[in-house]
Amino acid sequence: MPSHLRLTNEDADYVDGIHTNIGFFGFLAPFGDADYYVGFGGPIQDGCVNRNVFEACKY
Repeated sequence: MPSHLRLTNEDADYVDGIHTNIGFFGFLAPFGDADYYVGFGGPIQDGCVNRNVFEACKY
């Protein structure tokens, strides 16, 4: 994503950055006023090991 389209800490009074799935869908670099790396930001999160992210959601 081009940098001018990304969320930054300039886009609101306060921005929480919650990072997940780094290296695949997620973004490594901090961008908020506070940045949190869920599960260390790794590509596989707890409970998602057997999930296919490319499969359509079934609701």
